Amino acid sequence: MRNIPFPEPNAINANEAEVDLKFTLPDTVYMSEETQDIKIAVWDYEKAGWFTDQIVKHKMMYNHQERKISFPTRKFAPIAML
Repeated sequence: MRNIPFPEPNAINANEAEVDLKFTLPDTVYMSEETQDIKIAVWDYEKAGWFTDQIVKHKMMYNHQERKISFPTRKFAPIAML
């Protein structure tokens, strides 16, 4: 196997490349029906911190009944819900 970074460093529109991620939240995570406060962040190894700029916030969706959250990201790295 070979590790291929996303987005590819040679891609012309690397800043526009997106991958949709979908998760089902466990029952141990409390979630309100208000979704404006949901923050998803991606770890930036170079800056050594969590940043939300790689998550496409306006496309984020949360289904309260099914406890499913989906959002596009522009970078693969550890992801956290804040």
